[in-house]
Amino acid sequence: MADRHSLTIQIDPTNPGHVAVVVNTPTARTYAGFGPRDYGPPWFGTRSKGRFDVHTIRPGETPPPDFSNVRGHTGYASFTIPVSRDQAEAANAEIERIRQLNPDYNFFSKEVCTAIANRIMSAAGLGSDLYMVPQVDFEYLSDIAKTLAANPHARVLDKTGLPIPEALRGLQQDSVFPRRLWWPLATG
Repeated sequence: MADRHSLTIQIDPTNPGHVAVVVNTPTARTYAGFGPRDYGPPWFGTRSKGRFDVHTIRPGETPPPDFSNVRGHTGYASFTIPVSRDQAEAANAEIERIRQLNPDYNFFSKEVCTAIANRIMSAAGLGSDLYMVPQVDFEYLSDIAKTLAANPHARVLDKTGLPIPEALRGLQQDSVFPRRLWWPLATG
């Protein structure tokens, strides 16, 4: 059996939302996510000590509900893309670098959950294409997954016409557990 490695992007698109990353290997899953130490809407933690939660667990185990995942959120989606062993190792190395830096959470300088997810994705060679707002990331990744499911050779997104990043060509939507939001998602 071939080794299977992938990277999963978890998104809670509700207000204020959250994005976390999971590095999947045949023997472990590393959940990583970032947020303000004092949890609440991002403007309350505009400049606070950050909290970077990381848990490496065996497949089948469940991480605790914290910034490393969207567990416990009633509305979320996840998207997975296959990666090589080297890409998974690079993502895990970046997670360890971020853990050692212990960055501050700063909404105004955009040092938020999506920025940290972009750093991990970039280290894995997947680019840094996430937007600052989790709801926009949900729309963007949903559009990529739906466009590629309908036409694996598509070069632009069906909904927005944006180019599909080559690094995200294998992206698939795993799950969607929507709930009523403050404002409706424009998934039309």
